[in-house]
Amino acid sequence: MADGARYADSPGYDYSGLDEGKAPKLTAAEEADSLVLPDLLSAKAGRSIWVEVKFKEHADFTYKTGRLETGISKRLWEHYQRVQAETGFPVWLVFAHLREDELRGAPISKLREKSRIYEGTKMGKMGWCFSTTGRSEF
Repeated sequence: MADGARYADSPGYDYSGLDEGKAPKLTAAEEADSLVLPDLLSAKAGRSIWVEVKFKEHADFTYKTGRLETGISKRLWEHYQRVQAETGFPVWLVFAHLREDELRGAPISKLREKSRIYEGTKMGKMGWCFSTTGRSEF
């Protein structure tokens, strides 16, 4: 993504089925093994990447870590890592922070180095994955 050239995109969210609340999946023989797919599959010059875009009001300063953080549900974080492993295509996570009027993103393999997992239920039923909103990779 860093070279600025345009990718051709396949918006997976357009193919999510009849129920508007359903995310597109990489379907497995056992439903429990199916994986939620990121929003876009983008391709250029024989290379493909997945891109998940999350719209957030803003990043939050976290006193525990002393940094600005944003995040996604732990369930999706785990699914996207497995999608990357199964397909061989890198997964990028992009945050659109409305208040800051900015896009921040990086491959999950880079975000993993600076992420922390919250296992409680205050941030969703299955926990949350927080990541720093440091410098973008694109």
